[in-house]
Amino acid sequence: MSPIVLQALLITLYISLVPMVCISLGAGVVAVIQAITQVQEQSLTHLARLVVLAATMYLGAHEAFMQIKQCFLDVLDLIVKI
Repeated sequence: MSPIVLQALLITLYISLVPMVCISLGAGVVAVIQAITQVQEQSLTHLARLVVLAATMYLGAHEAFMQIKQCFLDVLDLIVKI
């Protein structure tokens, strides 16, 4: 497997895995709070997921875009060498 393909796959994994883990943890915390208080409102769970996703993307967007930019530049360098 070429290094650029591997780099692209790792970037995809990074961009998708980090928000999913954060969303899962946030939803778990909300589920525990709902179980303790016996408030079974579905919109609270969705709101928590949305807020956690927005915060994760806000905090990690710069790093993700920098990695995408580097991968794109690597592809361009490879094309120029050909």
